[in-house]
This record gives sequence, C-alpha cells and structure tokens, in this order.
Amino acid sequence: MTKWLSVPVLALGLVTLAASGSGAGSFTVGNVQGTYGFSFDGAFVDGTRVAAVGSLYADGHGNILNGLRTLSVGYSTGAAVIHQTFSCMYSVDPTGMGTATCQFVPGHTETLAFVITSNNEVQLIGTDTTSVVHGVAKKQG
Repeated sequence: MTKWLSVPVLALGLVTLAASGSGAGSFTVGNVQGTYGFSFDGAFVDGTRVAAVGSLYADGHGNILNGLRTLSVGYSTGAAVIHQTFSCMYSVDPTGMGTATCQFVPGHTETLAFVITSNNEVQLIGTDTTSVVHGVAKKQG
C-alpha cells in the first residue's frame, strides 16, 4: 500500500518543484498577469460531460477581470451552449500553487486550484463538489 501511495506523492512533488524552478519558491500573484486563453473539459458528478473555451485578463494583483467563456454541456437530449462572463479573485503561494474563486453571470460561484507550469501556462482543476474538470490557461500574445 505504501508503494502505491508514494507514486502520486512523488508526482505531486515533481510538479511543485518544476513550477518553482530551482525549488527556491518565489512565486506571487504577479506571476499570473496578462491576457490568457483557456480550455477545460470534464463532467458533472451525474456523468454529464462539459467543456469550455474562453479568455480572461489577470491583473497581477489577485483579480481576474473581463472573463468570457463558452460552455458546452452535454445532455442525453443534446448539448446546451452557454455564453458567460465572470470575474475572480486569486492567490498564489511561493511554490506556484494557487486558488481562484470566480463569480459567473448569471450568479453562481466556482472554485479552482492551479499550478504555474511556465511563464506562459497555468494548469488548473475545478475544486467544486458538483464537477470534475481539468484545463489549461495559456498567455496570449
């Protein structure tokens, strides 16, 4: 049992080390700044598939502004396409791991965890109990 547990722990450690470069841990909210394009996919806990693409602007001070996304939600009767706007507040710890809480219009909140993987890329997962999603955001320009 210990052997199997050590594989995910080691993998998480390598991702954290890679994100922090030399391992010195020098990340801040300022490392997430600029305009990003993103995509994600996954499913709601009932098995309904979901995917999205969009763009956002991170101000480098912990705020995401002018977020836009197109969400495709698959049901047994077909897919629904939803266009949404959003804003978020985010934080980053010295290892490059972060969290974001986003407010969508119409009114609902979603939470994300992420890791900075390069100067131009952030890997993310949804941390809400209603869905399982994974995605990537890449700096544009």
